Parts: sequence; structure tokens; C-alpha cells
Amino acid sequence: MSDQGTLSIEDAARFLRISVDTVSEYAARNEIPHSISNGKFLFKQEQIKRWVEEQLENNASLLPEHIILDKILHKSRIKIIENVSQKEDAINILASCFLDVPGIKDKQELVEALLYRERLMSTGIGLGVAVPHVRLPDVKSLFLGVGVSRNDITDYDSIDNKPVRIIMMVIAGKGQHQDYIRLLGYLSLIVKNSIARDRLITSDSIDQVFNILTNRTV
Repeated sequence: MSDQGTLSIEDAARFLRISVDTVSEYAARNEIPHSISNGKFLFKQEQIKRWVEEQLENNASLLPEHIILDKILHKSRIKIIENVSQKEDAINILASCFLDVPGIKDKQELVEALLYRERLMSTGIGLGVAVPHVRLPDVKSLFLGVGVSRNDITDYDSIDNKPVRIIMMVIAGKGQHQDYIRLLGYLSLIVKNSIARDRLITSDSIDQVFNILTNRTV
């Protein structure tokens, strides 16, 4: 990282957890705040942070009417996770909640797809939250599962290097890219709210987690 919070394109890609080519495309289309010095793109960290927040807010405001959280999140897919401190174990537990989803052949296939996505880039978005997600060719609808861990999951390699306590798992079909992206943005926006996040971490029941996420609590 350069002085005074100035990022090279490589730094910006690492910060955003996307590829250098993607950052370059955003900058070339003026979709991300940047400057040019000696023919190279440069980025201010604070501007990038604000840009990310704006993208999340825009995604949330554009959430289609047919994506209703309490319709795609069933209580059967909410887990209070005990005695787990490793990412793979937590993903295994939460993946077990999706075995009734049409298009998922078996748990191992789902877990392998999720872990492959994690190897490409961690889905730890910071603030103690991870959003593992995958699109599968035979799945036709959006599905959401939520795990609240009683222990720190310490190996998630999150963007802020903090352990994970909340896992929001999204499963979608190959043809649902826009809905999929908007849902991820919406979930990220929810957990940016420190009150909602703290309530989730201290939740003592599945009903409480469900109510917090579907705005059924005061």
C-alpha cells in the first residue's frame, strides 16, 4: 500500500477481494473512484470503502419484490453452531440444511462447491460475518441458510482478519445471477447494522435469528 491510504490496482484488488482485471475494468468504465498517475490506476482506501457501501445500499434498494427474505429463509436452515472453530466444519454443518433442495444431489457435492469457492477467495466480508455462496446448474431457486456460531471461527481469512461468528449461506441456480448478487448485497447491508449484528451473535434460539433477519423484532 502506498502512503496516505493510496492503493495500487493490486492493493485495491486485494482489499475488494476481486481480480486485478475486474478492478481495471471498473476503473476503465469509471465505475469506481480512481485517479491515474504515470499511466497507472490509483485508488484511495476511504473512497473505495464508501464506494463499496454505496454498492451494497444500491443492491439492497433494488432487491426484487419476489425476493422476500422470510420466503427463502426457512427456520429449518438456521443453526446455532456449538463447539466449532474451523471454517470447513461450520460449512459442513450448515450445508446439511440444504439436502432437501431440488437439484442438490448430495451434501458432498455442495460442500465441495462451497469450499472450492472459498479457495478462490474467502467469503469472510468482515465484522464477524461470512457469506459462503455458490450457484449450481440444477438448482432453480434462491435458498438461504444462517449459522450463528457460539465460538470464533478463526481460519476464515476475512477481509478485516477478524474471526467469524455469523455465516449466511446462499445457494442459487446458474440463471439467477442478478437476484443472487442483489441478495448478497442485501444480506451484507443487514449485518453492517451493529445492533442487528450483535443481536444475531447473542441470539439464543432459531426463532430469534429468524425474527431479526426478517424484521420481526422491534
